[in-house]
Amino acid sequence: MMFESHIALGVTLLALVAAAGLLAFSSKVEGCVKSLSKVVAYAVLIIGVLSIVCITYYTIRYSQHGYFKTPYGKNCPMMDGKGMHMMDHDKMMMKKPESETVPSEDHLEHHP
Repeated sequence: MMFESHIALGVTLLALVAAAGLLAFSSKVEGCVKSLSKVVAYAVLIIGVLSIVCITYYTIRYSQHGYFKTPYGKNCPMMDGKGMHMMDHDKMMMKKPESETVPSEDHLEHHP
């Protein structure tokens, strides 16, 4: 779960860098492209800053509640108990059926 917040923060920072690049580009062009690129750049900057604030808030809240200390976000209220069900399903899929198990040596017949 901690990696998800890192990924979200990284993608948001990339968007902010792209917006800054678009602002630099808009200073070199003329016409309607200049105004459109400025509007898009400022919109991305505002949304990016708000996203960073939101990501930081929820990362701190989840950390305070101990969700980063458990694997797969166990006991996370957003999972609603789905995490353990999914893990049990994976264990059942990996379990060999009875017909595929190898019999013990006591049951094997020895032929010369």
